[in-house]
Amino acid sequence: HSGGAYRTSEAVDIKLAPGGVGYTIGYTEPGEWLKYDVNVTQSGNYAVTARGANGVSTNGNFRVEIDGVNATGTISIPPTGSYSVETTVNGPSISLAQGVRTLRVYIESGNFDLNWIELNASSVGSAPVPPTNVVVTAQ
Repeated sequence: HSGGAYRTSEAVDIKLAPGGVGYTIGYTEPGEWLKYDVNVTQSGNYAVTARGANGVSTNGNFRVEIDGVNATGTISIPPTGSYSVETTVNGPSISLAQGVRTLRVYIESGNFDLNWIELNASSVGSAPVPPTNVVVTAQ
C-alpha cells in the first residue's frame, strides 16, 4: 500500500490532504473500494457531494453503493491539474431508509484522490426539519 500517513496497519492508501490538513484516499485503482457503516437517523433523500483531486488528464470515476446496490451511478472527479488542487463535485440525490446502512465507495477508474463524501438531507420525513448531514472522511 502507498501513502502511509494514517491507519498504517491497514492496506488503505491514505496520505495527507493538500495543505497538510486532514487526510485523503490516494493512489486509487479500478476495483478498489472503501466500506463504511452509516447510521441514517431519518429516512429521506440525500444529495451526494464529494471532494477530490485529479492530477491526470482523464476523469477519475467512482460510484456509491448502499447495501450492495449501486445508488449513484458514476460520479466523476475531473482533471484538476494537480493532486494538490481539489474540486467539489455534486452527485445525484439518493433515497436512504432509516437504520444502519452499508455505504461502499467503489472505484471505477482510478488515479484520483478522494478527500471526503457528504450526504446532505434534501427531503426528510413527512414534515420539514432542519437538514442533517452524514460526512464520510478518510480520518
